[in-house]
Amino acid sequence: MRAKDYRDAMDALPLPEGMEERVAAAVDARRRRAGRTRRLWTALAAAALLLAATLGTALAASESFRAAVFTFLRLGTAEEVPAGLETSAEGDAVWLGRRTLEGAVTVEYLRVGGRRDDENGILCCWQDEARMEPAFYAAADEGLVALPARHLETEVTWEGE
Repeated sequence: MRAKDYRDAMDALPLPEGMEERVAAAVDARRRRAGRTRRLWTALAAAALLLAATLGTALAASESFRAAVFTFLRLGTAEEVPAGLETSAEGDAVWLGRRTLEGAVTVEYLRVGGRRDDENGILCCWQDEARMEPAFYAAADEGLVALPARHLETEVTWEGE
């Protein structure tokens, strides 16, 4: 039996009394619930975004508000970026150090050129757009550790090609 034969046979069966109305009512009720849920999540996301934007603006604009937030979070020391971090030389990554603020927050500084990628704790930096000669690093307690990489060349033949 083909799918078309099955559909034709199902279309030939009579529906029970009121079945179409019950199915249509159930579908409409489900659509209404989904619409309400979608509107609720959209409103919550908009409220969270508005709150984050307001907080960021207040922190940037008001010195007294920023001081109050630092006091509330028990952070009396503001972060100071080490010298040399703002220069962005292309190429390998440079570990600039680690600093602990108020004994609660640890900040690690790393200068990386624009051509990089990171995944699973491994940092990959390369010199050119073709990504030829990459260098791999892992973060450790003493800073960045260069990881040895092996290069593999192979040929694949598929159906004589």
